[in-house]
Amino acid sequence: MNLWFWLSKRQKQINAKVGWIFQECWSFLVPFALLVSGVGDAALRASWPNQALLAMYMSHYLYRAFVFPLRMRQGAPMPIGVCLLAAMFCVYNGYLQGRAWTALLLYPDPTASLLDTTIFVSGVALWAFGLYINLDADNTLRNLRYPGSPRYTIP
Repeated sequence: MNLWFWLSKRQKQINAKVGWIFQECWSFLVPFALLVSGVGDAALRASWPNQALLAMYMSHYLYRAFVFPLRMRQGAPMPIGVCLLAAMFCVYNGYLQGRAWTALLLYPDPTASLLDTTIFVSGVALWAFGLYINLDADNTLRNLRYPGSPRYTIP
């Protein structure tokens, strides 16, 4: 018997929206707590490139954790074990990102040179393009599920 079978078939199930919010919220809440607690280096927290990078990360997870599940149509129940494992990953991911941009890494000023500006602007543009793709894919997946149906249907 493999682990996936045990996690998906043997565990109690919870509502998909509740499970999704619980598992994903830590990727937003942990860096937010690090940011507002004042832990870390004041120069890193005050650096506008670090703030921009952390804001892009946190805005993604603000959407992913709180907006997306509220827009979801009824999903299939989620195994509690899977939800807890995903939440553990999100706690770690949120800590890693939040700590990096508030205490460990000082992103250089992108206006220092044309190359730095190009790299930073390219990264922001790539992030924005990824956000667009993410939102479009979410809408497509949402429309593959009929209202009240817990399963996707391919037209």
